[in-house]
Amino acid sequence: MHTDYKLEYIQSLQQQIETLQKQVDFLKEQLRAKDEQIAKLIQTNQNFQVLLKEKEEQIYQLEGQKQKGSFLKKLFGR
Repeated sequence: MHTDYKLEYIQSLQQQIETLQKQVDFLKEQLRAKDEQIAKLIQTNQNFQVLLKEKEEQIYQLEGQKQKGSFLKKLFGR
């Protein structure tokens, strides 16, 4: 009877180990998926930063042209 109890206890521990291992595997998969999502978000953010810089440069150039045109208007009265 004492041996039966030990065997049941060992089997119970093995089941707990299997359950915990499944949880670890599941969490690892979730972590991998989150890492992929983060990498995609970082890439998207970098793309937006490039686009923003391009738009800022375009605005700067347009403002420069506008000021140049305004100066010429004042100078030549047109």
